[in-house]
Amino acid sequence: MKKLLLLLVFFYGLQATWAQTDSSAFLFAKRHKFRYISEIKNDSGFIYKL
Repeated sequence: MKKLLLLLVFFYGLQATWAQTDSSAFLFAKRHKFRYISEIKNDSGFIYKL
């Protein structure tokens, strides 16, 4: 479970970096056929938007 959370944090940070530096992050993801989970709700009720 901890590995999953670390992975999510990593991808969240990666996408945040993309959003700051390049507005075509979505197109990049689409081009490489990545599938992102739009919302993940953890046990404590926080919602992570990736």
